[in-house]
Amino acid sequence: MNSPCRTHKGTRGYTLIELMVVMVLIGVVLALVGMNFGRALPGVKLKASARELSSTLRYAKSRAQLRAEEVALTIDLDSRRYWIEGKRVVSLPEGTAIVVIDPLSGERSEGRYEVLFYPGGGASGAEIILKGEGRAYSVAVDPLTGSVVNSAEEL
Repeated sequence: MNSPCRTHKGTRGYTLIELMVVMVLIGVVLALVGMNFGRALPGVKLKASARELSSTLRYAKSRAQLRAEEVALTIDLDSRRYWIEGKRVVSLPEGTAIVVIDPLSGERSEGRYEVLFYPGGGASGAEIILKGEGRAYSVAVDPLTGSVVNSAEEL
């Protein structure tokens, strides 16, 4: 009868050197994965910021229609912050540049800019571009319908 606890002469386990080699290989793999993850993090923050901006713009449009009053989203291009009156101020991540392309006056990267939403559903319109770490994401507001188009894809 064979006992499950019976040991064979050739199978004595692993040597300390074999275990150390495996541990070093695991460490190298984890270090490489960590470095690649660290490089991707700024791009993820930028994409999340673009999505948050587009949802804030959609909220402003809904608020204008529900309250039957004009609602403005103010963007401070110098401090990289934006807000709706009476709501929290949102700051963009460090290293993020913001540029607004106005349908009438063109590109702006300094000062304050307001995107206006009207009770009838329209808006003043603008394209807002967030740039950082070699990537850029665009959020556009259609002036006729006030629709927010988030091209949160790499430009």
